[in-house]
Amino acid sequence: MLEHLEDLQSDVDLAQFLGCTIQDLKQLASPDLAKMDHYLRFEIPKRGRKRRGEKRVILQPTTPALLRAHGRILRVLDRLPFDDCVQGFAGKRSILTNAKKHLGHAKLLHVDILNFFESITKAHVQTVFKTLGCNPDIAALLAEITTVEGALPQGASTSPVLANLVCSELDSRLLRLAAINGSTYTRYADDIVLSGDRVPAISTVKQILAESGFQVRVGSERVQKRGQSQYVTGLSISDTSRPRLPRRTKRRMRLVVHYVQRFGLEAHLRHNGIDEDDWYLYIQRMEGRFAFMHSVEPEWTANLWATWSKIVSAWSGAQSSGSPE
Repeated sequence: MLEHLEDLQSDVDLAQFLGCTIQDLKQLASPDLAKMDHYLRFEIPKRGRKRRGEKRVILQPTTPALLRAHGRILRVLDRLPFDDCVQGFAGKRSILTNAKKHLGHAKLLHVDILNFFESITKAHVQTVFKTLGCNPDIAALLAEITTVEGALPQGASTSPVLANLVCSELDSRLLRLAAINGSTYTRYADDIVLSGDRVPAISTVKQILAESGFQVRVGSERVQKRGQSQYVTGLSISDTSRPRLPRRTKRRMRLVVHYVQRFGLEAHLRHNGIDEDDWYLYIQRMEGRFAFMHSVEPEWTANLWATWSKIVSAWSGAQSSGSPE
């Protein structure tokens, strides 16, 4: 079986590599209108109080042929190494490891990239595949298969790693800028942070981004100094020994567990307007939040999580036996 991109020399090779027929390949690399038959389009609210009302467009692959093709492509791309400054969508890196990079620094410069995935064009992606050894025709087909409406789709498994590859030159330039200023640079997807006793001018960072084809989201540029609240990818780094969960996150989770203890799980779910069909989904999401919180502050999370788990376990047992909560 063909395993390396540079081995792909024809449509037949590419179809074999992607695990599809030539007819499937033509459909997956079809014009955008036909390509949308392979995606589910929906919107989700963007996070953050300052972004209330804004929506994020998700294009999620749905057909077996496209899912299989993206999986085969991702299997190759996931072998590629990334510089340590790349903290998002890279092996064993997370918002926690990202925050740790900036502990104890006097200043933090934050910049968010506007419409990150949508700014990465089919031409960018085609160049990446050429750089990885594909001939121009194969690179063009792979770029068609991994983009929609001329850009990377949020929701496709291949988009994050392709975005990181496209940003390699941007990362190199910002690393050099950080070195000149004696600062630390990281990027978690569209979230850029430079930190140190001295940080570059925001205008210089914006210029480098513009030259790389990106714009800064208005209002995202800010400098946080020691003594002020300092956050990196949502975690507080005011404690120089380790990242911490934000106080509002802890307060919210304490309140949820308190209300569930006091009024019962079902009453809490009904009070919050959660449809009965979505109860188990809500519980799963809460489990995910607790797992993340435990990874950041295990000592703080342990008792709260134990209480929540005991309540859910009792409720699940009652559901199974047909008894009321």
